[in-house]
Amino acid sequence: MSLAVLVLVLTALVVLALAGSLVGASVTSRVRRRGWTGEYRVRVGPAVDRGLTGTDVGGVYTDPEVARRAAEEALVGEPATSERRAGYVMALRSDGEWDVAEVVQIRDS
Repeated sequence: MSLAVLVLVLTALVVLALAGSLVGASVTSRVRRRGWTGEYRVRVGPAVDRGLTGTDVGGVYTDPEVARRAAEEALVGEPATSERRAGYVMALRSDGEWDVAEVVQIRDS
């Protein structure tokens, strides 16, 4: 029975690792498709406003994957509130405006 549990745990870890790399790959391909420039920033704010308000965290990133991880880390450090919070990876468009490239949320268990 303990062997079955070990196999189940290892399988779950492999699935989680693959899912993480697939999520990261989708961010990069979406950025390329939409023609955003290579500058990204992270904003943390209310989950309902799609990054229109909130607090910018960190500086400007050149890699969307690094910006996504920074958004996750910023959310983990957020104090608990009654409103849902989200991290936004904002990408600089070719017209000079910032657009939401990725929404990051951490679900409470």
